[in-house]
Amino acid sequence: MLGAGLVAAPGDAACRNVWQGHPNGESGLVLVCDGLSAGGSESKKKAAKPKAPTKAHYRKLRYVPSAAVSAEVLTELADATAAGPDAELIRAEVMSGTYLRDFQGPVRALGWSTRDFADQYAMAYIVLWAVVRNRDTVSDPVAKAVRADLRKRLALDGSVRRAGDAAKQAHVERLAAWSVILASDRNRAKASGDPEAMERVRRSARDLARQRDALGVDLANVMLSRKGALRTAGGPRVTR
Repeated sequence: MLGAGLVAAPGDAACRNVWQGHPNGESGLVLVCDGLSAGGSESKKKAAKPKAPTKAHYRKLRYVPSAAVSAEVLTELADATAAGPDAELIRAEVMSGTYLRDFQGPVRALGWSTRDFADQYAMAYIVLWAVVRNRDTVSDPVAKAVRADLRKRLALDGSVRRAGDAAKQAHVERLAAWSVILASDRNRAKASGDPEAMERVRRSARDLARQRDALGVDLANVMLSRKGALRTAGGPRVTR
C-alpha cells in the first residue's frame, strides 16, 4: 500500500518544516511531525488484504478547516523560505496565502474538495509527480483514476481516519504549498532554458516526495495511468 498517510497520529500532531536550502537547491525538505509519519510504499511491512472502503471510511477523510492552522502552516513556510535581500517580499507573498489559493483553484475546478484530505493529497501527488517526471500535464481521466486510487488507499488507512482535523489540514496544506513552489520553480527553469536548474528542482521534488512525513514514495518509480498510481521500475511513462 502506498504509505502516504498519517501513521500513529494520536489526535492532532505538531509539525514543522526543516528545509536546508531553497526548494530549487541541492537540499531537500524534511517534514518533522510529532506523532505523524508515512508508512507505505517504502515500508517493508506486510500489507493487509485489500478491502473496499465504506461510506464511513470515506467520511473520515474530511475535516473542518481552521484559519489558525493555515496561519501556522504559512508562518512555518515563510520562516523556511524567506532569506536573502528579498526576504521580506518573500515572507509577504507567502503569508498572503497565494500558494494555497493557487493549489486549491485546480482542486475545485476538478470538482474535488478542499476539505477532503485525500482529494488534496491526490492533487499534490500529481503535481509533484509531474515535476519529478518532467511532465507539463496529466489528462483528466488519469487524474480521476489517481484520485480514486489514492482515496481508496487512504480511506483504508486507520491512522488517517484517526488523525484529527488540524493534523489532516496541516499535512495537506504543507504538501500543497511546497508542490506549488516546486512546480513554479520548474516552470521558470524550463522557460529560461536552464536544464541544470530543472534538474535541481526535479531532485528537490523527488526528495520531498520520498520523505516519510510527505508522500513516502519515490515518484521516479511511479506510473500514473487510468488504473491509478502504479509502481514501476521502468523509465518515465504515463498512460493517457
